[in-house]
Amino acid sequence: MPTPEERVQVPRPQRHKVFKGAKIIADGRWSEVDCIVRNISAAGAKITCSKPDEVPNEFSLLIFSDRTVQNAKVVWRKADGLGIQFTSAKTPAFST
Repeated sequence: MPTPEERVQVPRPQRHKVFKGAKIIADGRWSEVDCIVRNISAAGAKITCSKPDEVPNEFSLLIFSDRTVQNAKVVWRKADGLGIQFTSAKTPAFST
């Protein structure tokens, strides 16, 4: 087992505190949950919603102010929110 000095330190993507309205979309748009993005990075985000235990493990996240949608999966779940990892690139949510 490597010592702490021998471990390679992989930098985490910089997180940005935000307060953005969003929607969790699952099951081909049959299930939608309003949520708030609390912090975000290129790799993932922390989101809060009223019933985090009812959010499926994989879904699409629509962020209204960015006008983007991105696939995600849950990496941790607590009473006050979810940690998610993005599994796709951002795509435009609305065509103009």
